[in-house]
Amino acid sequence: MQERAWVFGDIFSVRVKVVCETRGPDHLDELRTVIANTYREWNFSRECDFDDYLRTNSNDSLDNISH
Repeated sequence: MQERAWVFGDIFSVRVKVVCETRGPDHLDELRTVIANTYREWNFSRECDFDDYLRTNSNDSLDNISH
């Protein structure tokens, strides 16, 4: 989502909020490097510890779930 209302000093600037899901810590490092080398201003917020949010694939069928 782009935001121009709160950007000061440069009418050609746009503030963009990006939400993305990474494949893990290595991919996050790669993404950070690309962004830091490409853009003058950037901010990462709400980073999480991957060990706390590990996802596992489910083999369960929706038919086997009790309601």
